[in-house]
Amino acid sequence: MILMRNDGLKLKHLNKFLLFGSFLIPFSVYIWTLAPTVSFGGDCGDFITGSALMALVHPSGYPLHLLLSKLLTIIVPFGDISFRVNLLSALFGAASCTLAYCIVTDLTGAYFAGFITAMSLGFSYVFWSQAVIAEVYTGSVFFTLLPVLLLIKLQKTGDKRYLYGLWSAIGLSVCHHLSTLMSAPAILIALLAFPRRLRFKWVDLLIASVFFLLPSVQYAYIPLRAKRATIHRYWHDGYRFPDPAKSFEGFKFYVTGQMYRTKMMSIPMRRLPERFFYWVKVGMAQLWLIFSLVPAGFVALAFISPSVLIASIGGLLAQLLFYLGYDVPDIVYFYLPSWAICAYVGGVGAGCIWETVRQLGARNKSVNILLLAFTAILISTTLSQAVIAYPLASMRGNTLAKDMAEDILANLPKGSKLLIMSDDLLFAIWVVQRVENKRMDVELFSYPNDERWADEMAWKYVRKFIGKGLVYVTFVSPSSRKWFLHPRGWVAMLSEKPPLRVLGKGSPPLNALIDAPCARLIELKLHRERIHPEMFVAFTCHWYVLDPSQVKEARVLWLLRMKDTDIAYPPVKDAGGNKRPFWVAEAHELIPHNVLVSVGDVVTVDYCLPAEIDILPGKYELLAAVVHKQELEGLKLSDGKELKKRFWSRLKVVGECEILIR
Repeated sequence: MILMRNDGLKLKHLNKFLLFGSFLIPFSVYIWTLAPTVSFGGDCGDFITGSALMALVHPSGYPLHLLLSKLLTIIVPFGDISFRVNLLSALFGAASCTLAYCIVTDLTGAYFAGFITAMSLGFSYVFWSQAVIAEVYTGSVFFTLLPVLLLIKLQKTGDKRYLYGLWSAIGLSVCHHLSTLMSAPAILIALLAFPRRLRFKWVDLLIASVFFLLPSVQYAYIPLRAKRATIHRYWHDGYRFPDPAKSFEGFKFYVTGQMYRTKMMSIPMRRLPERFFYWVKVGMAQLWLIFSLVPAGFVALAFISPSVLIASIGGLLAQLLFYLGYDVPDIVYFYLPSWAICAYVGGVGAGCIWETVRQLGARNKSVNILLLAFTAILISTTLSQAVIAYPLASMRGNTLAKDMAEDILANLPKGSKLLIMSDDLLFAIWVVQRVENKRMDVELFSYPNDERWADEMAWKYVRKFIGKGLVYVTFVSPSSRKWFLHPRGWVAMLSEKPPLRVLGKGSPPLNALIDAPCARLIELKLHRERIHPEMFVAFTCHWYVLDPSQVKEARVLWLLRMKDTDIAYPPVKDAGGNKRPFWVAEAHELIPHNVLVSVGDVVTVDYCLPAEIDILPGKYELLAAVVHKQELEGLKLSDGKELKKRFWSRLKVVGECEILIR
């Protein structure tokens, strides 16, 4: 049955039905796929801990998000604290779908197209993935769409309340995520473009500015809660960042996110076209047909509402101009507001096409076949999009982050000092420690990605505890290589003693994973088969020594490679045009130096291979070959072509693991 536009009672019921459906359908799916606890994939643990303890999170503070999350932890009577904070993303996500529906239907009157737009946005992979974890991005989309809808209502009615509501919404959005302010100039220009009969007096605009400023009182949260422990790492002596509670300069530095200023507009101009191409490519992969109708939507808006056209183009350009030059690995999430603008603009295009074909069909029945075909295409592409996105976005039953955090803490002796490079992992451990009050005796240190800061930020505090066996790391870095790494699951103890044990004499093995002239690899055991980027793959090897004199000159070439990939190929590029490696190679001493072994000894040695922050997730296999150290001279282990040319025939698969980001 084809839905037809009319002014009767059935139309009103249909509108209400689809309006409620545009919220309830995505919200129900989000609840079904919601993360049950803290998760990886962003700053989830940071927001959960900040909400639970009413503490600060990373800049720019997000006071509205924290206050709403705290409210949910109080009023929701089921689930743990993390689950309740996750709910806020689901609410914002479903509400954003409803806003997209309202925008399209208010502009075109095509309820069916509005509903398809809402479903297309709601079940796009990136948006869906952020609607089921404790993140701010669905809220950013909500506050991107809400002013547009209020602008449409204001233009239709001329009611001043919509003007005040519009600027209140923009003021609230600034308290949620500072980037949403980028749409404000376009909204202001759109207001000035209103017909003369709808233009407001200066006193109305003055009152509206008061409504815009009122929500900013929420930023008092930042100096009031700055002493909470969650965020202390940003202004302790190592970083030397100003304290937002002690000076206006510190407050401004924190709220405007100045600690990230080196990332802003840091992409060279020559790379911007490439970044834009990936933005289009991933946007098309997210929204399918709706995204392809964006040009038609902009043309339609020029006739339907020039003010909305100005607001849409201005908001889209502001988002793109800033974020195409923003150099962060998770840039795809920052693109969501711009894709949401494209969603409703494409929805307007779909609605106008649908209505045009319907009206032609009223005059010529044969044209109804085209309407049926267009309807079928819209439905089928949206359903296909949701089916494909489901396994990628769903977090149902996913407890990896919490399991990993609890396992790490369980493997540490009392009074340990734990150095962590991955924010994902650090935040998950915060939740276990500070929200659930477990293993508070373990002291955490956030290790900087920049090795130049390492000594001042971390080692000077913990170096004296290394001899006591109390310093552990979750990563491998040049600085940590100054000591030996003794892995225990997902962590490794730093020690001045090599990670080796001579078990005694053994019989020559009949079967070996690797058979070299100097030694045979009898067994390899991975400590954990699932890891997260910015951690390491740890494994213990049992070697049977054949020739001690050659062992000293031998090196084990380890290659961690995504399955079914060719290391000679260049790194894959992500949505931001950033190179993402899918393999890593290192050469280690077979037997750590200064350790004496003899013929027939069975020796266990521990090894750790790093997984960089930008490594692609997926199934990996561990390959190894025993080589002479002279064979590695002049070879860059990052050169996949040369590595493959020299050693591929000698590398043997000795284990498998998985690298997960969620």
